[in-house]
Amino acid sequence: AGVTAYGILRYGFRVVPGLFLGAWIGNFGILDWSVKEALFIALGNVSGPLIAATWLRRGEDPWQGFETVRDVKSFFLFMGVLGSALTALVGATVLVSSPKTHGAVSLGEAWISWWTSDSSSILMLAPAIFSWLASGREPRTDLSSQNRFSRIALIFLLTLIGFLIYLLPGREDLARLGLTGIFLPFLVWEAMVGSQREVFTLLGGVLLFQFVGTAMGYGPFSHLAKTPQDAMVGMQLLGLSMSGATLLVSALTLERLGARDLLETMNTDLEQRVSDRTKDLESQHEMMKGELLFRQFLLDSLPIPLVMTDERGDLLVTNQAFSRMTGLASDQMAGHPINHFLGDDFFERYPGKIESDSPHTGQEMGHRSTEGVLSTGKGEIPAIINTVGMEHPVAGLIITIQDLSQRVFLENRLREREKLFRLIVETLPLPIIISRMSDASLLYANQSVGDLFGTHIHEWIGRSVLSFWRDPADRAYFLSEMKTHGVIFDREFELNHPRKGTVWMSLSGGLAQLSGEEVMITAFRDVSASRERQQKLHQEIRTDFLTGLGNRKDLQEVLSASLFRAIRNKTSLVVCMLDLDDFKGVNDCFGHAAGDFLLQEMAGRMKLSIRLNDYIARLGGDEFVLILDNICPDGDLTFLLDRLRQAILLPVSIKEGKSVSIGVSLGLTVYQGGSPAGAVDPEELMKKADGALYLAKRQKNSGGSWWVRTD
Repeated sequence: AGVTAYGILRYGFRVVPGLFLGAWIGNFGILDWSVKEALFIALGNVSGPLIAATWLRRGEDPWQGFETVRDVKSFFLFMGVLGSALTALVGATVLVSSPKTHGAVSLGEAWISWWTSDSSSILMLAPAIFSWLASGREPRTDLSSQNRFSRIALIFLLTLIGFLIYLLPGREDLARLGLTGIFLPFLVWEAMVGSQREVFTLLGGVLLFQFVGTAMGYGPFSHLAKTPQDAMVGMQLLGLSMSGATLLVSALTLERLGARDLLETMNTDLEQRVSDRTKDLESQHEMMKGELLFRQFLLDSLPIPLVMTDERGDLLVTNQAFSRMTGLASDQMAGHPINHFLGDDFFERYPGKIESDSPHTGQEMGHRSTEGVLSTGKGEIPAIINTVGMEHPVAGLIITIQDLSQRVFLENRLREREKLFRLIVETLPLPIIISRMSDASLLYANQSVGDLFGTHIHEWIGRSVLSFWRDPADRAYFLSEMKTHGVIFDREFELNHPRKGTVWMSLSGGLAQLSGEEVMITAFRDVSASRERQQKLHQEIRTDFLTGLGNRKDLQEVLSASLFRAIRNKTSLVVCMLDLDDFKGVNDCFGHAAGDFLLQEMAGRMKLSIRLNDYIARLGGDEFVLILDNICPDGDLTFLLDRLRQAILLPVSIKEGKSVSIGVSLGLTVYQGGSPAGAVDPEELMKKADGALYLAKRQKNSGGSWWVRTD
């Protein structure tokens, strides 16, 4: 029991399998329990200490050892009482269930016997094992003040008492029982002066001595008890009381010595602080004497005008900066009231009662900073007046004065420039707004903004400008560009217009600070018309003028994009090259106007025959290219080509009721998808489709199919 308690407390759950195996071997191989009984008892032997250790280790302040009364009480309760009670319950149940093998006994008697055995073993042996093996640090008591002879004498006396109690003949059993109590004072004394390792080792030795003596039939318990089992229970109960008292006294002694050491440390620290404070006061006293010698020199060296008054408001001290500001010498101002310079009621308006016997400190008497006017022989000067009450060396005020003449001048200049800037911005024909960075609130907008959006711009002040952005991500990009480059110009974005819907604007802007907030200044320029012209020109460049289909340039971009999608999505792509048969004959017989009409009619029919997501372009003359995305090359493709051919073969009325019919030849190539990027290119697909068209024409002339496929 003692080894199990130590092992689980020291190493935790990872030693439970080993402890369980050892308990089973002992119960089965030594104590002659059956295999099944030994298994149940071994389970109880480890489950009780394991549950008790779990409770001891829980919480923010878990069990740490035997150095505090709290930890001793927790160990006694959870490990010595509750854990062993659970172990005893399992063992007693097994014992009662096997009366033929181990004799008939009640569950209560079996549980009491088992519990006292495990509890006394844990409380007397586990601390000794723990003190020797658990940690390299051994808590000490007053052992350093004791000599080695006292240790030897104590062990000798305890051994002598043991022999008197257990081995010496001729003593009454009741007398022997009384003598067993002598163990306790010696153990308590050792707990007060010795180390825990020696105390717990001695306690374990006493338990072993009593156990062996009682088991051999010696001592008071074996004579007074009716059965050997009762004798062991009595001996173990005595061991419980001795171990509890010894553990508690040892913990109390350690706590007392810890408190004593802490108090000594605090006293030492306090003495050091008093010594340091005394030295600091002496040093400060020497410094103050030096400060008094050059105080006036220091005041005169200050660039800020400064005066000191007494409790009545009369001037005591002024420095040279104040003299220069007022144009008066220091001796001319001494004794004059401060109100003469700062206003008739300045001193009376200062908060707090200022008297020579005032108990207030300078901070309690108040500090005030106000803007006022300093009256001098040269006139009145705008100034900031800082006033603070003082208590030493006399009650009064310390006043510093900051000349605001230059600041007032600069503020006036700043207001003039701000007015000029506002006038320039207001009269600019370019719309300009200022918005707050944090929440995009509109802070300012000139009249040109109202003219641009057709509204009264003052109604928008304070509202968010995010609603003007068609895509909020555009504003985030615009901000990131400004943070990167500072000021940016002519970035085109789509904005929401209250009347026109979506419009294209060219934006320029930068970041600035306004009243301590980060703002964004933005200028607008409507580029919708220019953007529309660019798009129209772009469309004309990419469109065949005769048929309205895509031209060669448009075909190159569309084919590259379609091939990229097919590679990425691993889908099929069909490229067809188509040629109208006998088109030259129409031009020769009916003229080029009729040929142009025929091409336009064929372009319209082909667009109606293909799918909405398919693409058709005119290369030139009567040659066309079809791009079919994601189409089944075997089923859907054949159906689409047949429909295309039927539309082309229908007669076309071209002139004076005359109709013509033409044929068609087609070559195609199929890209199945899955090839890596770069493995195939648009030019290669066009070449394959052109080669297939050439084969289709030859094959058609010899009576074969009108289209050919090559992969």
